[in-house]
Amino acid sequence: MRDLLNYLEYSNSSFFITGSSFNKYPAYSHSFRLAQEKCGLEGVFTLKGSDVNLPLGRNILPLVYVCKANSEAEATKFHKLIWNQNIVPFFIVETPKCFRLYPGFKFDTRTGMAKDQSLLEIAKTANAVLANLADFRATSINNGAMWSKWGEEVTPDKRVDTKLLNSLKNLSAWLQEHNMPRNAAHALIGKYVYLHYLKDRDILSYRKLSQWGIAEESVFGRNATLEGFYSVTDQLDQWLNGTVFPIPDNGPGVPSAEHIKMVASTFLGDDPNGQMHLDFKAYDFQHIPIETLSMVYQQFLHTEGKGRGQGAFYTPIHLVNFILDELDTKRPLQKGMTVLDPACGSGAFLVQCFRRLIEREAIKSPNKKLSPFTLRELLTDHIWGVEVDEDACGVTELSLILTLLDYVDPPDLEKPEYKKFQLPPLRDKNIFYCNQGFFDPESKWQSAKHRKGYDWIVGNPPWKKLNSEKMDNGDKYAIEWIRKNTQRFPVSSNQIAEAFAWEASQYLSAYGLFGMLLPAGTLFKTNGKKFREKFFSTLRVWCVVNFANLRHLLFQDAVNPAAAFFYSNINEINEDLSQIITFAPFAVNQLTRFEAEKQKHNKLWTVLVNADEIKEIPWTEAATGDSLPWKIAMWGSHRDRFLIHSLAKLFPSLLKFKEKHDLSIHEGLQLRTSKANEPVEYLKEVERRKELNINALKSLEEIYAFPKHALKPIEPNRAFVRKGRGKIPLQICYPPHIIISAARKFAVFSNEFIVVPPRQVGISGKPSQVDFLKALALYLNSDFVLYHQFLVSTYWGVERDRPDKSDLESLPIPLDALSPIDLSSWAQLYDELADATLNNYSKSESPLFDGHQKIRNISVLKQQLNDNVYALLDISETEKWLINDLLFVRKKLNEGKLAIEATKPANRDDINKYAKALKTELDNFLDAEIKDQHRITVYYNSHVAIIKIEHPGNTPAGAVTVLDIENRSVDAAFDELKSNLLSRHGQWIYFNRNLKIYEGRTTYFVKPRERLCWLRSQALLDADEFIAEKLT
Repeated sequence: MRDLLNYLEYSNSSFFITGSSFNKYPAYSHSFRLAQEKCGLEGVFTLKGSDVNLPLGRNILPLVYVCKANSEAEATKFHKLIWNQNIVPFFIVETPKCFRLYPGFKFDTRTGMAKDQSLLEIAKTANAVLANLADFRATSINNGAMWSKWGEEVTPDKRVDTKLLNSLKNLSAWLQEHNMPRNAAHALIGKYVYLHYLKDRDILSYRKLSQWGIAEESVFGRNATLEGFYSVTDQLDQWLNGTVFPIPDNGPGVPSAEHIKMVASTFLGDDPNGQMHLDFKAYDFQHIPIETLSMVYQQFLHTEGKGRGQGAFYTPIHLVNFILDELDTKRPLQKGMTVLDPACGSGAFLVQCFRRLIEREAIKSPNKKLSPFTLRELLTDHIWGVEVDEDACGVTELSLILTLLDYVDPPDLEKPEYKKFQLPPLRDKNIFYCNQGFFDPESKWQSAKHRKGYDWIVGNPPWKKLNSEKMDNGDKYAIEWIRKNTQRFPVSSNQIAEAFAWEASQYLSAYGLFGMLLPAGTLFKTNGKKFREKFFSTLRVWCVVNFANLRHLLFQDAVNPAAAFFYSNINEINEDLSQIITFAPFAVNQLTRFEAEKQKHNKLWTVLVNADEIKEIPWTEAATGDSLPWKIAMWGSHRDRFLIHSLAKLFPSLLKFKEKHDLSIHEGLQLRTSKANEPVEYLKEVERRKELNINALKSLEEIYAFPKHALKPIEPNRAFVRKGRGKIPLQICYPPHIIISAARKFAVFSNEFIVVPPRQVGISGKPSQVDFLKALALYLNSDFVLYHQFLVSTYWGVERDRPDKSDLESLPIPLDALSPIDLSSWAQLYDELADATLNNYSKSESPLFDGHQKIRNISVLKQQLNDNVYALLDISETEKWLINDLLFVRKKLNEGKLAIEATKPANRDDINKYAKALKTELDNFLDAEIKDQHRITVYYNSHVAIIKIEHPGNTPAGAVTVLDIENRSVDAAFDELKSNLLSRHGQWIYFNRNLKIYEGRTTYFVKPRERLCWLRSQALLDADEFIAEKLT
C-alpha cells in the first residue's frame, strides 16, 4: 500500500486525506468512517480549493478512494458497497494478487457480484502502476488530464439513487397491473424501502424483532404475511414516534397478502415474473445515504402529480451542501445555534444540518462519539421545520431519527445504559405539519416558534404563482399575506417563493443567516423590479449564486432555473455593505467540460465555481431593482456595462425615438377561429391577406426579405381576434413596416401588407418614411443590436431565449445623426441585402446553386452594414472585440452547452492576438507617449500556456513572443517554469482557470489552451485585473 501511494504521488499530497483527517469534513465524515470499517478505506484523494472564501474552499469533493482488500472476492464486495455509498466516482483496491480500479458510480446490478466489474487489473509492480494508473496520479488529477479518458465513467444515470428509483418505478407499475391503486403501490414500496433502511443498518435488528415477537421472515421473507407487516409497522410507529408512507388497514388501497409477498420477495432479489430485472440484491441500505429516502419520496410524489402542483422539487444533496457550505463560511453551525427550514419538504436540508452538528460535537468528545441522550438534545434543541404536506413531515422526522441512530452503537438501542432513553417525538415540537401552510397565523408553529429567532434559515420553498381561482393547501393564507404586505414586502406575479423569502426573514435571530433557493428569474423579470428594490435595500444580501446556465444539469425535469440567495438582517456588526458577491457557474467550467468532444449532457454530481465567474455588484446598483447588473454579471463585464450605459446616454431609446417620429410598435396579431373558447370578433382587414409563416423561415439565415413560400393567405375561418384586441396590432401590418423576429434573427422591411404573427414585433410608419424605415431595419440587423438585446433582455440567456417588446424599446437609436445622403446610402445598402437574399432564394432552387457563394455575397454586405453601425455609434476596436466575442463564442455556451467554438484549443494565431491585445492595454495605461514598456512571452503546449509579463527597466521592451514548447529547445525551460509556479497552486484548473501569480516586476498568467480563455475581450479584462492589482 505504501508503494502504491508513492507511485500515485498521494503520500505527501495535501489533497489526500487519511483516517486522522476524516472527521474534519462533516458532510462526508460518517461515510468515510463506514467505508473505513466495511471497505478497508485507507485514504481519499479529493478536490479541495485553496481560498476559504470560495465555494469548496473549506470543504472537499471526494474523487478517489484507496482501499485494501483481503481477497479478490472482498474487492468485488467493496465495489457494491461503495457504489451504494454514492459518493466517490473512482476507487482503487489493493488485493493480495493485484491492484484494481473500479467505477464508484457504476455497478451492473444484473451481473452483481457474480463477476468482478473492475475497469483495470494491474500487476503490483512500479512499471505496471505507472503505465496503467498514470491518469490517477496526483499530477494528472490536479491538472485535469484524468477526465479526458475517464470522464465517461462518471455517469449519474448509473448511480445508485437513479437505478433504485427506476427499479421502484418498475415495481410500482407491476403492482398497479396487479390491481393495486397507484398511491397505495407507492406507499407500500416506500414502506419497504424504509424497512430495509432500518434492517440493513441494524436498527430493526434480529433481537429487536425477537423482543417484539415478530419473525423476521414474516416481514422480509418470501412468505411475508400481512400480520407480520402490520405488526412491525405498529411497533415501529410507537418506538420511533412517527410513521412514514402510511398504509391503510381497511378500505381502498389495502394491500393483499399477495402484494406483501410480492414486494418482500422482490426486495430479496427475486423477480416476480422473470422479466423486470429489478436486481434488488444490489442495494445495501446500510450504505445508501439516508437522504436517498427523501429523493424516493419526492420523486414518487411527482409521479402522482401532487408535487408539481405544490411547486415541490427534490433538492440534490450536492446543492444542499453547496448552500450550507456558504453559510458555514460566514458563521459555522455549532451547538447552541438554531436551524429552521420553513418549507422542509422531506428534510434534505435539515438532515444535513443535523449531521454537521453531530460531527462537530463528536470531534470534541474524547472517544469521538456521542451518547444517545446528547444526540437527542442536539436534534430537539437545534432543528426545526415547517411543511404543508403531512407525508413529507413523516419522511423528515424519520430521516432525522435514522440519522440519530446512525451514530448510536448499537443502533437498535439494546444496551443496558440506554434503557431509560426514548427517541424524541418530533411532530409539532420540531417538525410542524401546517395543513394551511407557513403563512397561517393560527398554525401550531406560529405559537411555538422561537421568540429570539433562528440562527440559520435554509431551504428550497415551492416555486409557483398563486392563483386565487385554483388553490392548493396553504395557498389561501399566502395570498392573504401577499395582499396585506404589498407595500412593505412586494411580491411579483404572486410568486410564493418570494413571499417565503420575505416572511421567513422575519424569524432570523439578531445575527442569523439565510440561505435559500429561489427562481433565478427573480433577478431578471421585468415585473420583479419592486421586489428587487425593496429586497436589496432592506436586507443585507452578501451573496447570490445564479445557476441558470446549469438549469438542465442540476434538477430533474426543471423548467425554471434556480438561484441561491444568502442574506441577513442589517445590523451594527454587518461587514461592508458596499458590494454583493455573485457568481453564475457555467457548464463549461464544470467537470462535464472534459466531455465537450462527446457533446454529452450528463446531470451534474457536483458544482464547481471558477474564480473568473465571481463578480461584485455594488449594493446601490442592486437596490435600484434594475435587472441589468445581474445579466452583466452572468454574461458580461464592467466594460460591457460601460458601453451599454454610455450609449443609452448618447442616443434616445427606441421608445422615445418612435414617439418623435410617430412610429407604431406592437407585437403581432393573435388570430383565432370563430369557434374559439373566448369572445372574438371578425377582422375583415386580414381575410385573404398574406400572413408570415415563421416556421417556413427556420432553416434560413441572414433574412432581409421573405421568400414567397413564407407568405400564406389567411382563410376566412381564421380572420378573428379576441374582442378588442385587433385594432392596435393591425396598424403594424400596414406598409411601410418592419417585421422583427421574436428571437431577433431578422428585421425585414416590407412595402406590402403582411399580417405579423404572434410574439413577433412590427414597426410601421408613414409612406414618406420608406428610406427611414429601411435604415432602421438595417440597424436592427446589426451585430451591435443583437449584442445589446442579448445583454438587456430579461430572460434571453437565462430561461427563455426570447427578448420581448420592452427589451427592444430600450435599444439606443442613433439614426437622427444620419444626414439625408447617409440615410439614402443606408436605405440603398438595405435594398442590396434584400435583393441578394431574394436572388439567393431563387438560385437555391437550382441544382447548380453554390451555397458558399451565397454566404460570401451576403457576408460582404453584412460587414458593410456592421461597419456603418459601428461608425455611427463610434464603437472602438476594443468594444468590437466585446461584441464579437460575446456573439460568436460566449453566447454559444447558453443553456449549458459545451460549444466547440469555446472549448476547442486556441491556435497560435488566437494566442498571438490575445498577447498583442494584452500588451497594448498595459502599455497604453502606463504612458501614452512610451508605447513599449511590457515584455510578454507566451509558452504553450497542447494543454496549458504560461504568459510571462515583465516590466524591464529599459525600453523598448520588444515585441510579443509566442513559443510552442513542442520545440525541444524551450521544452526544459517551460517545464521548470511550470513546476515552480504550479507547485503552490495544485488544483488551479478546477477553481481558477485564469490563474495570476505576481512576483515583483514579473507576473505570470496560467491558462488552459481552451479558446474561451484566449479571446481578445478576455485580454482586456486580464489587463484591467493586472492594473488593479498593481495599483493596490
